[in-house]
Amino acid sequence: MVLSFKTSCILNVVYLLFYIQLINCETVSNTNASVVSSSEVGNRITLLQAVETCNSTYKIDEAWLREFNNSGTFPDEFKTEPKCFVNCVLKECGMENEDQKFDIESSDFYLSSLRYERLPDMVDVIKRCIKHTDDEESGTDKCERSYVFAKCVVEELSRRLRSGIIAEL
Repeated sequence: MVLSFKTSCILNVVYLLFYIQLINCETVSNTNASVVSSSEVGNRITLLQAVETCNSTYKIDEAWLREFNNSGTFPDEFKTEPKCFVNCVLKECGMENEDQKFDIESSDFYLSSLRYERLPDMVDVIKRCIKHTDDEESGTDKCERSYVFAKCVVEELSRRLRSGIIAEL
C-alpha cells in the first residue's frame, strides 16, 4: 500500500504523539503554581485536529519524527520549526498555555491513558519534567521550552521501557 505524503506525515506525527502519549485533548484542573488550570485551557479538540493544524504551520520531516521517537531528540537541535511543532500541539491540546505553563492532571491523562494505563507515578514523571524544563529553560523561547518538556517525557518513558517498569504493547 502506497500512502500519500500528507497521510504519511500525519501517521508519523500521530506516531510521535502516540509515543509521548497524547491521545485526546481534554482539560483537567490542577493547583500547582507552575501549571495552568482547566479554566485557562479552552475547548477540547481531537489529536488529529491539533496535528493537522500544527502541521500546516510547522512542517516537520518524517525522518526527524523517527529520530525523535528513537532517541528523544531531533537530528538538528538548532532548528526551531520541529520544536515549534511540539509547542503547537501541546498548546492546541491544552497541555501548555500561552504563558508556557503545563497542566499536570491533563498531561497525566494524555501520557498515561493510551499506552501506559495510568501509571501511579506518572504525575511524578510529569512534575519532574516540568521542574527539569523550568531549570533548563528559564528563558522565554516557547518552542524550546515545549521541546525540553517533551524530550524529558520521551526519555523518561524510554528509560522505563528499557528497565521493564513499563511493558511494551
